[in-house]
Amino acid sequence: MVRLKKLGHIGIRAPDIKSSVDFYSRVFGLEVSERTEEGAVYLRCGPDHHSHVLYPAGRERPGLHHVAFEVTDPEELERAASIFERQGVPIIYGPGPRDEPGIARSLYVLDPDGNQVELYCGMQQIPRHEATSIMPTNIGHALFKMSDLAKAEHFYVDLLGLKVSDRVRGVATWLRYDPNHHGFALGQARTPGLHHTMYHVRDFGEVERAADIVTENKLRILWGPGRHQGPGAAYFLYFYDPDGNILEVGCNMEQIWDESYQGREWELGAAVGGDFGGPAPQEFLDTLIG
Repeated sequence: MVRLKKLGHIGIRAPDIKSSVDFYSRVFGLEVSERTEEGAVYLRCGPDHHSHVLYPAGRERPGLHHVAFEVTDPEELERAASIFERQGVPIIYGPGPRDEPGIARSLYVLDPDGNQVELYCGMQQIPRHEATSIMPTNIGHALFKMSDLAKAEHFYVDLLGLKVSDRVRGVATWLRYDPNHHGFALGQARTPGLHHTMYHVRDFGEVERAADIVTENKLRILWGPGRHQGPGAAYFLYFYDPDGNILEVGCNMEQIWDESYQGREWELGAAVGGDFGGPAPQEFLDTLIG
């Protein structure tokens, strides 16, 4: 049998290319990779040159043009052609180079219903434009390093009205003003100042994407991606901005709706642990208490 790598793309005949491209790019979120003189439009949802192709239907019936599967290399294409020939499967092109954007070599056959099936290898890779920005949804919290945690709690809790969600006694306090586990936090430190600012993203996939973006832009990750084992239980990524400020992006923070909720007490080790992504590195702890 042929050893397929993955489903690669779908080709569709569209009666109105302009409106179809508008839908797939503006609404569905695909990006245009290339347009041909014949009117075909190649779109992508990831680094592959295309995952969806739109062809002008003209006088042909709108709908499926072809389906394509990726194989590992040209040798596998040749092996596939031999298998098809032995089995009497109609080969309509290849295997070989084809004047098709984004693909090095391909093989076209017909399935039992006469649908075109393409096998290919050597797909061109193109970074998606959206990967240039993280696009958080809103600011989440800030953690202030304080020289006297007890006095700080008095100010932010007793005077400003924030509620205590969790504590590591004498080390840190997590505070809330809405159901989010914390919208502000305090830490005991030798040098007062801002430790980090956190922004929400939609889901953990966005946290992972943020890690890729940070790496691509040669910024330094401090901790993560991971999920806090302790207060808030949120997914997270900490990294430095170009000026050395610590930023966090995260999602899925614990929600506290019970008005009778009493703040919990944590041991430091448990509070800075990670369900995955590992416990807080020493550098993180040093920035917190320093």
